[in-house]
Amino acid sequence: MDANHKFGSPTRVPLLRALRDGSARAGTRLMVSLAAALLLLAVSDVMAYVLGYLIPHSPPRGPAYMVFVRGEVLLSTYISAGLVYLALMFWIWSRQRRGRGIWLGAAITTGIWLVTIGICILVDNTFWGDDEFLIQGVVFAAAGLTLLVWIHLYRRHLGGRSLFDESGVIDLR
Repeated sequence: MDANHKFGSPTRVPLLRALRDGSARAGTRLMVSLAAALLLLAVSDVMAYVLGYLIPHSPPRGPAYMVFVRGEVLLSTYISAGLVYLALMFWIWSRQRRGRGIWLGAAITTGIWLVTIGICILVDNTFWGDDEFLIQGVVFAAAGLTLLVWIHLYRRHLGGRSLFDESGVIDLR
């Protein structure tokens, strides 16, 4: 018997191996996805600070040198971390074939929100005054559309046949 084996508990597979071969369950993948997001945000913030130090905003004044992170630098580190995160999510969640519906939903959701961002930028640059209400309406419409897409995919995933026939009687076939 294995020295690490305990009676009544299955032998544990290392986390990376379980992720690599697709045997990790959905809860484990979800927690790893959350941990990866937090770690990548931390790395991107530290990289933004380092780049802010290496690319100074203005010449130093006085004996104390302060680091200021420009918006462009922060945006570039967040975009880089986001691309790494998307690649990592693809690697984590694409290991099993039965999750194809999730990828379809993710692709449609990404498309909805990319179009939403474009419309919001267009609204912000076109309209004057209280354009926040228009932007808020566009965002709420996109959120509702996203929810409808996932409800449709969930119902399609359930599949099977209806419990009742056309006349409303329980179908016992």
